[in-house]
Amino acid sequence: MLIRIETPDDIDAIHDLTSIAFEPMAYSAGTEAAIIRRLRASGDLTVSLVAEEDGEILGHVAFSR
Repeated sequence: MLIRIETPDDIDAIHDLTSIAFEPMAYSAGTEAAIIRRLRASGDLTVSLVAEEDGEILGHVAFSR
């Protein structure tokens, strides 16, 4: 497994992964993926890493101010 900084090519996969991961959670409002996109667009995503295996994004972690 490779842990690396996200690239622009990862953005849609991160969005899909986040939506799928939070969808079944009772505490989720379904806004998590959109929040990550807004943080990225505003320049407030200070670190965004993906876990990749065989070219597939399997995990994501992000930090913001």
